[in-house]
Formats: sequence, C-alpha cells, structure tokens
Amino acid sequence: MKIILQIGLAIILLLTTACTTTIDDGISVNIDSCEPTIQTESESNSQPAPQAENKEKISPEMLITNFLANYLLTEEGDVYSWGRNEFGELGLGVPLDEFITQPTKIPELSDIKKIMVAPSSYMAGAINAEGELYVWGQNAFNLTTGNHDCKIETPQKVNFDGKITDASLSFSTICVIDEFGDVYTSGMDKTKGTFSFPTEDDYTDMSVTTFVKEDIPEKVVSVIAQAYGKTFLTTDGKVYASSYVGDLKKDENVRVDFPEKITKIQSSDNITIALGESGTLYGYGMDRYGLISDDFGANADERLGNGDIYDEPTVISKVNQSVLDFQLDTSNIISHCVDGNYYQWGYNASHNISNSDDSYIYIPQKLNIQNTVKEIHNGCFSNTVIYENGDVGVWGSNWSGLYLHDDYNLKNATIAKWEFYI
Repeated sequence: MKIILQIGLAIILLLTTACTTTIDDGISVNIDSCEPTIQTESESNSQPAPQAENKEKISPEMLITNFLANYLLTEEGDVYSWGRNEFGELGLGVPLDEFITQPTKIPELSDIKKIMVAPSSYMAGAINAEGELYVWGQNAFNLTTGNHDCKIETPQKVNFDGKITDASLSFSTICVIDEFGDVYTSGMDKTKGTFSFPTEDDYTDMSVTTFVKEDIPEKVVSVIAQAYGKTFLTTDGKVYASSYVGDLKKDENVRVDFPEKITKIQSSDNITIALGESGTLYGYGMDRYGLISDDFGANADERLGNGDIYDEPTVISKVNQSVLDFQLDTSNIISHCVDGNYYQWGYNASHNISNSDDSYIYIPQKLNIQNTVKEIHNGCFSNTVIYENGDVGVWGSNWSGLYLHDDYNLKNATIAKWEFYI
C-alpha cells in the first residue's frame, strides 16, 4: 500500500467518526477529573475553575497535535502527551490502542527546548538543551539507527555525531541541522524500492540507517522533511529542494527560483509554502486542499493524485495583504497579516476552520484571536494558540482528546479556553 493511500485512510478514519456536537462558549477543564466546566467568555476570563484550587496552572511553551495525539512542552522543559496510541506516538510505553485522557509526563524527556510532529504521520520528536534529538511513534523506514521496530513506544535517542540545533520529521525521513548550519538526513533510500510499506525484512534494504550530509552550497537555517522529498532554506534566503515522484521528481537538491529573498518555508507531503521578504506568500507542488488556488480541482492532475499541480512558485493571491508569518500543516494554512489579524483556510473536515459544513474553505477566514500571540499551531484536524499572558485556546476536533473531556465527537471552530493544572 502506498504512503499516499495510508494518508487517505487516516483522513477517512477521522471523517467516518463524524462529529456533530458543538460548544459555543469557553471550556475550562481540570485534568484530574477530565470533566468540562462550561463558562461564558466573561466568566472564563475572571475566575479559575473551582476544581483548580490549590493547584498550579501551567502556561505551556508549546502545545501541538497530530492525527491522534497531543503534546505539551512546559517552561521547565518537561513534555506531556495524551490521546490515542496506535503506533506508540504517546511515547509513554503504554499498551498500543490505549487512550490516555489526561496529559501525562514522558519520563525519558527532560530539559527539552522544542517538540515536533511529522505531518500526515504518527511520529513525534523532541530536541533537548544538549542538542540531542529523541523520536518515537511510527518507524516504517528505520528512522532510528539500529532499531527495526515498526512502532517505537518510548523516546529513542537518534544516533547523530554532533549538536542538533533544529530538526524535521516525516513518515520516511529525518532531517537535522547541526551547529555549523550543515544538514544531514536519514531514512528512506530513494534509490531503492517504492513508497509501499516495507516488511520487516525490507527495512535494511530500503533505509539509510546513518545520517548523510546534504550537498547544499550555503549554510541552512531551516529544513523540512517531506514524505516525498526535502526542502531547505539557506541563510541568504535561497530555497533548495528534492522530490521523489511524478514530473516534479528531482533526484538531487536543486535551486527553486523565487522572484525575491525567502524568509520562511514550510512543506507538507507534496506542497511547499514560502514567505518572501515583501510579505508575499508563494506555493508550489500538489495542491490537494485549495491552499494556493480559488478553484481547487479545476486543473486537477492525476500525476500524484487528486490535486492541482504547480511546477513553479505561484503567488497565493487570495491573501490580499502583506503576510508577517504563517503556519502550514498537512491540509491548512494560518497566516498572520499586516492588519494584525490571523486568517485560516484549507481542509475543514472537523470544523477546524469554520463551523460551516463545507469540506474546503478557499477564502481565508479571520480567526477570533483576542490577545497577543506567543505560539500558534494548526494540526490536521485541530488547532491551538498560546497567548503572551499565558492563556491557551483550542479549536477543531476533539478526536484526540485535545479538549480534555470525553465528548470525542465534538468539532467546533469557536476558539475555546483551555487550562492545565498540576
């Protein structure tokens, strides 16, 4: 079965658990009881939930989600996870298929500076202050050296000889940047096999189990591991990329020509989004969710599946003002624009963008962001925002238990207040 089919099946799984319940007011939850307290917006901003008395409220540094699980990073560098555990993605060593409803500390991780997930996959990772990378979850292409287990149930240190400053994960590849700005990759060997799932006997043949240095002419400040390739942003704003499939195939890293200096890149599967220094958003690759075009499907190309193909960087004209920053997940974009507002568009299967029943939202929707944002994250089916004052908001699907209550069919595009006490 090909990887693109696995991604589709994962999406179908979530869609078949269709959600209909909505909550219009804020939600404040005590993680010990996991019972929701429904509050109006004014109430939620004035008094803590009664069951939170004599406990410490945690203001997370990061709060991120993937298909089935959620991850929280504290100021002290501790990592908590909760949700579903199909591939060991909770990192807790609990039985597979167990649903953990409360944020639970991952004991193997400490002094963590960054956490990450692999889009369209079931893998997570963390980098500590020593520059060590730990990964856990799905491991179809032997992404941890010497470990041929398909599912890694507790964090495993990646065997890399050097200090890691940043990293990116995908279903098939790990990319890391060292302290000198050089990039190394490990994972699937694109010269062998296909994108079908390997058997246990195939792992060694289909994987590069040591890190290989990438041939990039300049130092790299950002790297994105994709299921079908890799993308690199250099210190002077140039973009290099490789791709393994269709007419977009580039076996070696080649320069992607943009009309201006690029300040940020993010990629997922077959699509790359880039921000120019002028505030213009560009996209190229396969657009399966209407992220680039307003008429998604009008030029559908079957080379890589059902989606429009953009072989060259194309201005995302639906954003009619300068963009300050953006976040890309597998199927949606959040942009922070010069007017100070945040906008989101893309796949809306779980009301993760709009409470309309439209599966695709082509026109950027203004988010009801009320305070100064410290960190914002968009997942495939749910989203989180952390404000500078320590408050946290969530919206979208509760299939992974993100909301910390047991209405797992909930889907709601209204940003709800979220609290975590220990």
